[in-house]
Amino acid sequence: MCILYVSFEKKGEGVHWDDEGIVVDLDGNKIFWDEIENIEFYKSEYEMFTKSTYIRVFIYKEEQVRLRHKLPLKNIFWRYSGSIDWFMFEKPKEMHKALIQFWEEKNKLSSNKNENLLK
Repeated sequence: MCILYVSFEKKGEGVHWDDEGIVVDLDGNKIFWDEIENIEFYKSEYEMFTKSTYIRVFIYKEEQVRLRHKLPLKNIFWRYSGSIDWFMFEKPKEMHKALIQFWEEKNKLSSNKNENLLK
């Protein structure tokens, strides 16, 4: 499954996901499925047209994601999450739903794999 930024659709760049994880920006930075704690909808109270899909990373995975994405040092009040702005997409609701569905399927597969290892 692949959803791209409208302006980069013909170049094959932008936000997309595959079996490894999701590319969250135009720099190609990827968050792997096992690093994701939650995917949620966010709407700003201050800006009328700001809607985003937030990809929250597990707290114990934050540092390795921060280093891999070459982000500045974090402060104590900040938790890393990839943010995908909806205004960049032709069909943002469909993208959001498809992403959550794919992530939930990946979680089911990994939890089934872990259960089979414990037997």
